[in-house]
Amino acid sequence: MKTLATVIVTILMIQNLIGAEKQRRPNVLFIICDDLNDSLEGMGGHPQAKTPNLSRLAAEGIRFTNAHSAAPACGPSRASLWTGIYPHHSGLYGHSQGQNRWHNNPTLKHTKPLFEHFADNGYRIYGAGKLFHENHGTKPLFNRSDGLGTFGYGQDYGPFAFTGDMSKGLSKALKAHPDVPKQFGITGFNSFASVDTIPEVVGNKGWILLPERKVKPFRYNTEQDRDPLPDEITANFGIDVLQQDHNKPFLITLGIVRPHAPWHVPQSHFDKFPLDEIKKPPYLENDLDDCADGLAQRYGKFRFEALKNNYEGDEGWRRWMQAYLACVSFADAQIGRVLDALEQSQYADNTIVVVTSDHGFHMGEKDQHFTVRSRDWRYILTRAGDEELYDHRTDPNEWHNLAGNPEFSDVKATLNQSLLSLTGRAN
Repeated sequence: MKTLATVIVTILMIQNLIGAEKQRRPNVLFIICDDLNDSLEGMGGHPQAKTPNLSRLAAEGIRFTNAHSAAPACGPSRASLWTGIYPHHSGLYGHSQGQNRWHNNPTLKHTKPLFEHFADNGYRIYGAGKLFHENHGTKPLFNRSDGLGTFGYGQDYGPFAFTGDMSKGLSKALKAHPDVPKQFGITGFNSFASVDTIPEVVGNKGWILLPERKVKPFRYNTEQDRDPLPDEITANFGIDVLQQDHNKPFLITLGIVRPHAPWHVPQSHFDKFPLDEIKKPPYLENDLDDCADGLAQRYGKFRFEALKNNYEGDEGWRRWMQAYLACVSFADAQIGRVLDALEQSQYADNTIVVVTSDHGFHMGEKDQHFTVRSRDWRYILTRAGDEELYDHRTDPNEWHNLAGNPEFSDVKATLNQSLLSLTGRAN
C-alpha cells in the first residue's frame, strides 16, 4: 500500500472576477481527514471503498495520486502542512507528540501558519475539528484582535465506551467496546463497533464524547434519534458559514477526525460492507523477514497479531477492515454535506476546494516509516545503519528489499545522499 497522504484538489470555476474585492479573490474550503489512506474510489487503495462524494469532487478537479505525507504521524505532518516547514528542517518528527508541541519548537514557533497568513491578507478565517495535533496552539490563531477569526467545535475522537470512574485519570476510564477482544482493545482507542451497539463496561452503560477532553454523555436512541457525532458537528459548522453573507473572502478549514480510531460510526455505514464479502489487501507472510530490525513497528504488529489470535481464520482482520471502511464512508458523507452546501451557496463559483489527509493508515500490509522517495524508488535508512530499498515499478507492495543487491548500489547511493542532505547529515 502506498504510504501517502491522499490529496484531492478541486478548483471550481472562478467567474465574475471583475468587481468587488470578495469577487476578485477566491474563497478557500480546506478539509483535512485523519489517518485516511488511499482507500477511496479511484485512488488505488481498497477496492471496496465507497466514497461517492469524494469521487464527484475528484471528477471536477485534480487528483494527486503520488503525493506523500511529510511524516507518518499526526503531529509532525500537520505542523509541516500548516507552517510549510519540513520535519527535517524543524526537527519535529513526532517523538512524544502529545508533549512536543509544534508551537514550542525552536523553529516552528517563529512561523506564521496558513490560517494566520490568510487573515493577515484580509481573509476571514473559520476553523473546526482537528487542525493541529490535539489542536495544540490552534485556538489562539483564530482568536484574533481584529475579529477576523472564528473557531467552532474542537478535536473530539468520540464516541467512547466509558467506565464512569475517573479516579485513575481519563485514559484509564476509556475502554474498548466489550465486543472487541481484550488482547486488541488495550485502550479506549483500540476499538471498533457500530454506534448502534450501546456499550456497557464496569456497569456503566452508554457512549460519551470528549469535547475539550471533558466527558459529555452521548444520547443515542436510534440512528435517526441521537446527538450529532463530532464530525457531524464540524460539518455543520462549515455548512453554517457557507450559508452566511460575507463581505470578505474566507478560508474555512475543517478537520474531520474519522477514519482515526476508535472506529465507531453508525450502523448504516457498516451495512455497506457485508463482513463475508470483505476483501483483504495484498499480504505476504513473513514480509518483515528482510526488513531492517529497527523498522518492524512492534505496536502495529501487536495489534495485527491480536486480531489473528482472537478470531477464527481471517475474521478479525475482516472485521477491522469493515470498521475502517465504514469510517471512511462516514467521513465521505460529512464531506458530501459540506460540498452540497457549497454548491447551493452564493460562493459556488468562487471557491477553491482542497481535501487531504495528514497521513495514511495500514490495513495489515506493512508499517509506516520515515523515508525518502523518488518517482520509482523508496529508500530507508535507520539510525543503526540498516537499509531498505524498493522499486515501486515492479514491487508496489514493498515485499522485496533490494538494499543488499549490488545491481542497485548506484540507486541506493544516490538516495542515501538525498536523505542525508535532507536531514542535514550529508558530508
